Amino acid sequence: MKRFSAEAFYELGFNLAILLGFFQKQNPTSTMDETLKARMKEDMGKMRESCQSVGLTIAAKGFDRIIKRASQNASELTANKAHVLIRECSTRIVDELSDRFFLHIPDDKASFCNEPRELFGKEELERFPTAISEVEEAGKCYALGRNTACVFHLMRTTEIGLRTIAKELSVPFDSNGSWGSLLKQIKDAAEKLHPSDEWTDFYRDIIARLHAVKDAWRNPTMHFDRSYSQDEAKDIFAMVSSFIRHLAVKLKEEIPQSNHTSRK
Repeated sequence: MKRFSAEAFYELGFNLAILLGFFQKQNPTSTMDETLKARMKEDMGKMRESCQSVGLTIAAKGFDRIIKRASQNASELTANKAHVLIRECSTRIVDELSDRFFLHIPDDKASFCNEPRELFGKEELERFPTAISEVEEAGKCYALGRNTACVFHLMRTTEIGLRTIAKELSVPFDSNGSWGSLLKQIKDAAEKLHPSDEWTDFYRDIIARLHAVKDAWRNPTMHFDRSYSQDEAKDIFAMVSSFIRHLAVKLKEEIPQSNHTSRK
């Protein structure tokens, strides 16, 4: 997915129209002075960059040609020739744009595409490195209206947190196994290791959140039994974000190839 500035592209069209109007009003055989030549080269350079930013390579080459003509043969570049060259570039832009497909992301979804880490809490998410790409994909999917795909990536994010908990409590983790069985083992291990200490409420809250995940999200998504609406995906995004932030208070992901420890 390639991003570009719609504002800059609007300015490109606006400036093209101004230049076309300007040269159309001039004496067809008049040539450019140094001031006009400098302005011409600057404007053509900006237009070339705007075209290159969205892959309009043929139009960009057209603007390159105008820049070279203005630099090398300014005395021969009449108002009529400049008008013709700019009109050709304008036509090329239209032709190339007809083969392009653009997507617009609404303002209320832009942050999901641009700053998904911030929505989860950047520092908290960094405690779970392998979840970062999942969160980024979840944000992009939500922004593009792929709601079920968004939930799928959120479930993978939740599994990373679940794996971290299982490792901390020395509970075997099987991503293809039953969540019900795994959560029972986690509950039993947490009660045994932390019957009444600073971790007790932490694990009680975590287990309650994971039971909600098991029943409402994970199983249907992984088994393709249903799809999710925009509102549901947004709610799940917020709930998984809250789960990861809560988990990051005391735990972090242990990366096998390093010497990280799972506790804070």
